[in-house]
Amino acid sequence: MKVCPLLLLSSLCSLCRVAASPIGDIVNTRYGSIRGNAPDAKGIRSFKGIPFAEPPVGNLRWQSPRSPQLWNTTLDTTKFGQSCWSFLTLVPPPTVESEDCLTVNVWSPATDTQDNLPVMVWIYGGGFQFGSTAEARYDGSGLASKDVVLVSLNYRMGLFGFLALSELDKEGSSSGNYGLQDQLFGLQWVKENIALFGGDPSKVTIFGESAGAHAVGLLVSSPESKGLISGAILESGAFWDSVSGSLRTPAEARAFGQDFLQRMAVSSVAQLRVMSAQTLVTAGQWTPTTDPVISAFSPSIDGFVLPTTPAEAFATGHQALVSLLAGWNGAEYNAFVPFELPHLTAQLFEQAAMVPFGSDLGQFKELYPDATIEQLNSSAETLCSDTVIRQQTWDAVDKQSRHVPSTYAYFYTYASPYSPVPGHTAEIPFVFGTLNSTTVAGGSGVPTAADEKISDTIMTYWTNFAKTGDPNGPGLATWPKYTSEAHEVIMLANVVSAGVYSLDRFQFIEKYRLSNGSFPHRWRNVQIQGSLPSD
Repeated sequence: MKVCPLLLLSSLCSLCRVAASPIGDIVNTRYGSIRGNAPDAKGIRSFKGIPFAEPPVGNLRWQSPRSPQLWNTTLDTTKFGQSCWSFLTLVPPPTVESEDCLTVNVWSPATDTQDNLPVMVWIYGGGFQFGSTAEARYDGSGLASKDVVLVSLNYRMGLFGFLALSELDKEGSSSGNYGLQDQLFGLQWVKENIALFGGDPSKVTIFGESAGAHAVGLLVSSPESKGLISGAILESGAFWDSVSGSLRTPAEARAFGQDFLQRMAVSSVAQLRVMSAQTLVTAGQWTPTTDPVISAFSPSIDGFVLPTTPAEAFATGHQALVSLLAGWNGAEYNAFVPFELPHLTAQLFEQAAMVPFGSDLGQFKELYPDATIEQLNSSAETLCSDTVIRQQTWDAVDKQSRHVPSTYAYFYTYASPYSPVPGHTAEIPFVFGTLNSTTVAGGSGVPTAADEKISDTIMTYWTNFAKTGDPNGPGLATWPKYTSEAHEVIMLANVVSAGVYSLDRFQFIEKYRLSNGSFPHRWRNVQIQGSLPSD
């Protein structure tokens, strides 16, 4: 097996140190000079669309990322680069789609290369099927104003990011997780270059939401992240598990890839590589009424980035033992209605629950009661929230806390006319301080002083954590460390305070995990209802 190019960069640590020098609009990176934007009103410089890898086109399609070719002229990095191809047509990207999309963006308040500010690297969500760093709600200037260097990176998604085939295994590193390799390669770029922007390459916190949080959890569980990260923040996600079970095994991922070859009526990767990107995107579209864990090209166990299931890595202490902050929202289910168990009647709900939970129906009904229509609907929503997002996020927190004292958990329930439901993704504009550039579904569109206050509180918690591994600081409600015994969390509600979170439902689901951390394979047979129109 050939060595993945990203491994060859691990010897470049000595290049991370730079001499003291004022930071201007032009920065000389390891691959060439770039010109960014002048400081904004808060003194934040931004550099956008910086290439961190060779464009994965032609014969580099479905290859590990490689260092970009050096450029001789100053590259204009005042605007976002192209977005990676989306495999969900319902969500158009903010910039032109292209395979030439592996770029990073940097926002920095630093004035000198030796300011050594902590670094936060954002990984966007979207089911590993869609998303872009160019989304307005991900603007990094707000967080950067809290004295951190903010970085965001693009990565390959869907078919381009997660195709696994035995033929591809022979070309280099194990196939299946090119999108995760892009993220690791982007982190290596940060390690090599971020000091040039005033950042500290030894203090890098990765954070993400939804699939971005799953990516963070997968990277923390990967041996390939060693030396690249010092902290992690998981917003609603951890292991890429779902109501349909855990991520694919190597055999399942390769069988899924082989099925695609047959569907395209080709017999080799070479034939796929000469097809247009648009043809492949059209053929590889994901339908949002189906669970992307099993229905789309998404992360799998590949024996390289992911030698085993993330839950097993966390359970055995083989994950990165870094400071961790993670949490979940009050109405996660609102983005996953198609994945709720059928619940037209209590009988249907209980019948469907028998598949994952077997003979424990009595305990199941105590935790997810269905005696009335109100209880039935609420339990279906709660179960969906728990199995798709919340239980695994708690699991990561709980297991990390047994090895790392600086582990923190939150429960987000804040609601206002601007953001009326604490649903999946609801916290993002509050985390970035982008309230005025983001319209929340069902909201008034006009943030108030209360919205601005909770946003500032969350931003301060997040950046404090990036600086010290501890979110606490002056003027903030005390955020206790999470322990398996006390299971205290911070309640990010209209009144922020610490509290104890009941673990009964999470522990009930936890007992179904197998010895390797995976959910049982029979969970793939759970019947879910499709309530969204297919595209």
